[in-house]
Amino acid sequence: MKTIKYYIDKGLKGSEVVAYNYKTDFPKEAVLKYKDDFINNIKKDYPNAEFIDILVAAKPKIDKTKLMRIGQEVASGWGAVCTGVKTYPNSVMFECNEYGEKFTTHMSYDYINKEYNYVK
Repeated sequence: MKTIKYYIDKGLKGSEVVAYNYKTDFPKEAVLKYKDDFINNIKKDYPNAEFIDILVAAKPKIDKTKLMRIGQEVASGWGAVCTGVKTYPNSVMFECNEYGEKFTTHMSYDYINKEYNYVK
């Protein structure tokens, strides 16, 4: 992977996905193994970020059925439906659709465990 994307949550200032280009072509396994090092390097550019995650697919830390229920609850707040989830090392991206308009929302596993622990 020569280009790695990161999710940057700036709290009340919003969030963004940024891509960093590297000279080295890193194997996915190496990126996941050293994800904390990659994230710590990005923190230098975003010192006030509340949360940063590397957007490389990883095994879910929570059952995908439960994640879909959480996604549906989140989406229903906008009158939408959750159409899928993508899991990363420290977060989940919920894919939603509101009458044909697609959008996504990210949540850290810490936030999910704190706010949606009641979802069975």
